[in-house]
Amino acid sequence: MNTNTIHRKAITASLLLIAVALHGCATGNQFATSLPANSPEAADRGHLRVYTAAFDFANGDTTIAHPHTDYKIYDAHGAFVKLVRNHISPTDETPDRVDLPPGSYTVAGDSESHGFVSTRVLIKPYATTIVDLDHVAM
Repeated sequence: MNTNTIHRKAITASLLLIAVALHGCATGNQFATSLPANSPEAADRGHLRVYTAAFDFANGDTTIAHPHTDYKIYDAHGAFVKLVRNHISPTDETPDRVDLPPGSYTVAGDSESHGFVSTRVLIKPYATTIVDLDHVAM
């Protein structure tokens, strides 16, 4: 591979990452977000972080990252609460932290080893609940 080809691939990868970042800014935040810690709405909120299956985000011949797949949250009565994209960009490998009112919820998403699973979670005030869907009892 010659130097021009390497430079073109590097420029293309950089432009793709810039486009993804600008798209997020232009369209507003369409992903699950956390409330600022000092906001009144966050006063007694708990937090949820879910490790779902990861997928390969590839650019040409090179794998760049392994972001986590989306999952859904349902309330104690089975009503849909929100879809969590579970990554901010295609190169983000950290599961998103979601702020929720305390209570019982069901989380449903893809695991690496068991396919699609769902599990009950309890959100406590001021605490972070961490769920790894690979370790959900079947």
